[in-house]
Amino acid sequence: MKLGFRQNLDGYKKMLTEAYGHLVSNDDVLSPIVRRNGVIDFTPDPDIFTNVCESIICQQLSSRAADAILKRVYEMMPGRELLPRVILDTNREEFRRCGVSFRKIEYVREFSEKILSGKIDLEKIWELDDDGVIEILTLSRGIGTWTAKMVLIFSMGRPDVLAYEDQGIRAAVRDIYGTQDIPDTEQIKAIAESWRPYCSIASMYLWKYRDGKVK
Repeated sequence: MKLGFRQNLDGYKKMLTEAYGHLVSNDDVLSPIVRRNGVIDFTPDPDIFTNVCESIICQQLSSRAADAILKRVYEMMPGRELLPRVILDTNREEFRRCGVSFRKIEYVREFSEKILSGKIDLEKIWELDDDGVIEILTLSRGIGTWTAKMVLIFSMGRPDVLAYEDQGIRAAVRDIYGTQDIPDTEQIKAIAESWRPYCSIASMYLWKYRDGKVK
C-alpha cells in the first residue's frame, strides 16, 4: 500500500484515528492496550537518507551507545547533517574516532554512493509499493529487510507493514497473546490478519507496550 503523506499529512493523521477504531473493534486481545493509549501521536520523518544511515550506524548497539556515537558523528558533520557527498568526503578515520566500525562506515559510504549515482532514487522510491521499496533499499549492503520496513513505517508512513522480524514485536505478541514461546513468523502473520490494513500502527502499540509506556 502506498501513502504520499508528504502531500497529505492530514490524511495520515486521519488514518491513525481510523486505525485506532479498527484495532479496538477487530482484536479483542490488543484492544485494551489500544484503548489505554489512545490514538497514536506520530508524524513520519521523510528524510529517508538520514534515517537509513542512522539505522546502519546503530545496528546491534544499546540505545545509550548508539546515541553517544550519533552525537559525535553529527558534531563532526558540517551543518550537523548527514548528506551523501559529505559522508564520502569525510575520512574513514574520522568516523572511526566517533566509534563507528569499519564495516558500518563502508555500508554508509556504499549507500551514499548509490544515492549520488542514481542507483537508488529517494524521490522515485515514493512511487513504489512496499515490496518495491524493500527490493530497492536492500540493494545496498547493510540494509536488510528489517531496516527497509522501518523506513516504510517511520519515514514513508506506510500503514500496513508487518515487521515480523522485529524482536520487540515477537516478544510483545508472546506477552500479550500468551503464546508459550516467542512466536514464529506464521503465528505472527495469523494474529496480524485482524490488524490489516493497519499492521504498522498495531506494531506501534506493541512497541509502546514493550517500552513500558502502556500496561
